[in-house]
Amino acid sequence: MALDVTAASGRIMKLASIVFVLVSTCLITTQFVHAQNAGPLALSKWSYFFVGGKIDPSVEGSPMVGHMYVEYAIPQRKLHPYPIIMVHGGSQTGTNFTGTPDGRESWAQYFLRRGYAVYVVDQVARGRSAYWSNVYGQLPASRLNFTEQRFVAPERFKMWPQADLHTQLPRFRQARRRGLQSILRGTISVHHKFPEAAGTES
Repeated sequence: MALDVTAASGRIMKLASIVFVLVSTCLITTQFVHAQNAGPLALSKWSYFFVGGKIDPSVEGSPMVGHMYVEYAIPQRKLHPYPIIMVHGGSQTGTNFTGTPDGRESWAQYFLRRGYAVYVVDQVARGRSAYWSNVYGQLPASRLNFTEQRFVAPERFKMWPQADLHTQLPRFRQARRRGLQSILRGTISVHHKFPEAAGTES
């Protein structure tokens, strides 16, 4: 019987690809589980500071404006000369990086365990960087649909071609509701004067 070298080679390559994917998945999963069960973080320092800001005497009460809250942690075994600085996106705070809604470690812990100093900010007038409505203006109303469109169920709104590929939350109503609630708890309203506020950080 003649041996079909091309067909045999194709089968071997396909099998090798499957094995590679399985092994890679196992390694990634093992690393993830190990990180979650690695015990307490060993830190040499954990604290916070504020950067920038100024007293504005032109506003009633002369509030401090334009300052930014920064939380930081230094690992006991610092292995890298440069820190990781984490800056959150719109309608969010630094809590994006310090934990997950289901209690797992997040990016801050990930890099700390690998020997990086980590700095996590709350941008100006968000989170622990004080917001003054008589300086920055009134906050806009909450937009539930926006949160669903961007974070929870983008495949339902089809706002971009790849929206159907969204798989971050299970496609079950109860799970979706829990996911939406978790995201909303960490979502804040962004003030209208954010560009001006961001420009006062010096």
